[in-house]
Amino acid sequence: MKKRALVFCIGVLFFTGGCSSITVKTDYDREVDFGKYQTFKWMPQAERGGRDTVAENSLLDKRIRRAVERELSAKGYQLIESGKTDLLLAYHVGVKQVVDVSTVHYGYWRGRYRGRSTYVDRYKQGTLVVDMVDPQLRQLVWRGLATGVVGSIEESEEHVNESVKKILEKYPPM
Repeated sequence: MKKRALVFCIGVLFFTGGCSSITVKTDYDREVDFGKYQTFKWMPQAERGGRDTVAENSLLDKRIRRAVERELSAKGYQLIESGKTDLLLAYHVGVKQVVDVSTVHYGYWRGRYRGRSTYVDRYKQGTLVVDMVDPQLRQLVWRGLATGVVGSIEESEEHVNESVKKILEKYPPM
């Protein structure tokens, strides 16, 4: 049952709200010359570290792959289906339940009317990670991730596209 719930949560990924609700971070190997990379392909599932529940959601898998391919192609990179390539790509998705508790104090002071209210906000936070591996070096050379509030299933495709676009805005590093 938990597995089914996780697959559903990932299926409704990605984020609600405007651009400001998505936080993007990147990291990369500063010794690598990113100008030498021109081609890419997806890393086989077995090399990505085993079984991935996102792969069980073919709709989300297709959306993420299509968005990454579109953004990299727009930057001049070429997708290679088989054979040697400059970069291997992988992505990872995670969802966690977040509980925010906040207390607001209001009213008068010095023994007079004072009050407070406590608010509990529960939501799901999703993270999409895009990794780029240099197959010759056999190491991770670039990582970008987007984090935000998980949205509705109707908004899934547009939020995946927005998240991937924001992640890959920072690639290649300058």
